[in-house]
Amino acid sequence: MTVPPKKSQLRDALRVTRDEFFARSGADACRNIRASFLNWTDANKFTGRVFAYAPIGGEPDLSEIWRSRQFALALPRIQQARAMDFFAYQHGDTLIPNKFNIPEPAAGSVMTPSIEDVMLIPALGFTTDGYRIGYGGGFYDRYIARLTTLPRIIIVSYDALLVPDSTEFVEPHDIQADWILTESGIAPRSDQRL
Repeated sequence: MTVPPKKSQLRDALRVTRDEFFARSGADACRNIRASFLNWTDANKFTGRVFAYAPIGGEPDLSEIWRSRQFALALPRIQQARAMDFFAYQHGDTLIPNKFNIPEPAAGSVMTPSIEDVMLIPALGFTTDGYRIGYGGGFYDRYIARLTTLPRIIIVSYDALLVPDSTEFVEPHDIQADWILTESGIAPRSDQRL
């Protein structure tokens, strides 16, 4: 798949914005994101599993949650042929860097999400209508497209990475998230708001 030049340029600009924001306000933003997620799980009496991620660079770091709460947790691991699966993970389990230097579970059993679960997906950029801009590998889109039952999908990002219009970069394979989680809180995507 060839990335349109505009999308590639947008990724570059978002990466710079994210890194600058993280250097200035990352610790406070991550604290607010974690608090919003926990408030959401409490308000919704959430008892499902959390399909999360190990942060890289300036991505929002939710790992303190895994130390303080006993969620059943899974983290992604890249398999052969550009496929990704999620593996059971408990705080303290060994993580090893993959070829992209992203920490992945070294062991564990494959977990498949259900409708009761939540999938937290980091975003380099996002729109209010639930589209995300990732790094361009398409791993999450391909993974979600394989599922027969979808979990609640939550984009995790920073307000500074909001992209005002999705029409320039959304491609047919892009998956819409249900919720958007930033340092300002958690909200359903704009086309689902009443």
